[in-house]
Amino acid sequence: MTVLVPTSPVPSNPDTTFIEQTIESVRDRFPKSLIRVMVDGVRPEQWERTGDYQEYTRRLLWLVNNKWWNVTATVHDTHRHQAAMARHELVTVSTPLILYVEHDTPLVNDWPVEQLVEPLMTSAAHLVRMNHEHQVHPEHRHLLVDDNLVEYAGLPFHRTTQWSQRPHLARVDMYRRWLDEWFRPDERSMIEDRMHSVVQQHSWERHKILLFAPQGNQQRSIHTDARGTDPKWPNA
Repeated sequence: MTVLVPTSPVPSNPDTTFIEQTIESVRDRFPKSLIRVMVDGVRPEQWERTGDYQEYTRRLLWLVNNKWWNVTATVHDTHRHQAAMARHELVTVSTPLILYVEHDTPLVNDWPVEQLVEPLMTSAAHLVRMNHEHQVHPEHRHLLVDDNLVEYAGLPFHRTTQWSQRPHLARVDMYRRWLDEWFRPDERSMIEDRMHSVVQQHSWERHKILLFAPQGNQQRSIHTDARGTDPKWPNA
């Protein structure tokens, strides 16, 4: 398992609290995995934040080199966004699976990793989503293939046609294919903005997305909302 963590300018820079919480929550559940932080460049609309973001990056690199174990950072000198950064990183990922975690979405509760990865390793699924809410949101239930649960390695899952960029596990070969198939090589875009509609346009078998659905509280990550009141900038 390789962990990909994108980070970009936010109002709290140069403070590193948000990403520290996320990295520590990942390390608790994936003690041996390589964590690769993808440091985006500054987009023109945020140019006034360049100084704070440079100091944030300096502090982040200090953590990578002096505090954290088995963590690397790729620093982009221009704005690349999620899709382009992930494409760049996946070229050199050698593990069969990734965990994708945005920098302000710390993991919570138990993650039975050995069981969660089984459907991915057998290609029964291409992506396993972890719910960021306690239960399936009523407005999203229509995106489930049906109300029945399927079981892999003793764990219950829903089959779903909903993509979410909140923490998820996925096959590296399929992630590469999706980025090549649905994004231009130079496209600067949030991954979810494209894939959310793509997966709804095809049968479940095309993308094979599972949602972990344990009894009780399904929440496996929270959102610390590093962007705050900043607008969601358009893709390019």
